[in-house]
Amino acid sequence: MAGSSVQLLLLTLAQALSSAGIEHALIGGLALAPRGFPRGTRDVDFLIHESAIDQVRTLMQARSAEPILESEEFSSYMDSRVRVNFQHARRPISQEMLARADSVAFAGVAIPVLQAEDLIGLKFQAYHNNPRRLQDHVDIQRLLQANWGKLDLDRVLGYFVLFDREKDFKRFLELAATEDR
Repeated sequence: MAGSSVQLLLLTLAQALSSAGIEHALIGGLALAPRGFPRGTRDVDFLIHESAIDQVRTLMQARSAEPILESEEFSSYMDSRVRVNFQHARRPISQEMLARADSVAFAGVAIPVLQAEDLIGLKFQAYHNNPRRLQDHVDIQRLLQANWGKLDLDRVLGYFVLFDREKDFKRFLELAATEDR
């Protein structure tokens, strides 16, 4: 892994979260590389268990990170001029995603990363909530293509069913099936 400020912060925070015993998993743009395709990003995104929100706040304060936003669902900080986002796993479905994450080595550091199916679920939720987030649409398509034949499609379909968007699932599958792999 190259030494960009985003990547260095990822390694530092992943080690700090692990050392503090905070349940976490990498999501967002950085999580895409171990799930089939690298994509540039300017922030670091983690899913954390809701029980760790106070611990994360304390950890980020100790790092002198500037709080940007905190809500029930999400908290965000500016750390070393890089935005760090924490999505809070409050519902059983997101807590199950967190529990399924598996460790991937980044420059020798083991970092839990959500499975491709669960990344698709989060990306679809973000896209559904804001259809102008076209990068999420592209990421879903590329995750499907990169993991074609290996995905638990019933689990992926379940995320689309949550939003009554089965037609979108079918369209994504049709597009993925026609792309060169």
